[in-house]
Amino acid sequence: FGLVHMRFLKPLDKELLDRCREKGSKIFVIEDNVAAAAKEIAIYCDRNVVRYAAVPDRPVMQGTVQQQRDRFGLNEHEIVKQLLALEDL
Repeated sequence: FGLVHMRFLKPLDKELLDRCREKGSKIFVIEDNVAAAAKEIAIYCDRNVVRYAAVPDRPVMQGTVQQQRDRFGLNEHEIVKQLLALEDL
């Protein structure tokens, strides 16, 4: 796995995404907010290689930060599980 920190969605770093695609890389986006960047990246790239963990774009139940991370698969255990599942694609 490689790690890329795409701090900002706008402008989308298409050059970086193109390099990832050329290498045949699968893309996993982690957002601690609504999945805007993940959806933008999925539109630009092949949707089959983009997976993401993010808060859904709808009202959510309130809770602590950890409860929210657990609820939406943004905790360490769930992220590792999803990364390992990418190997099977």
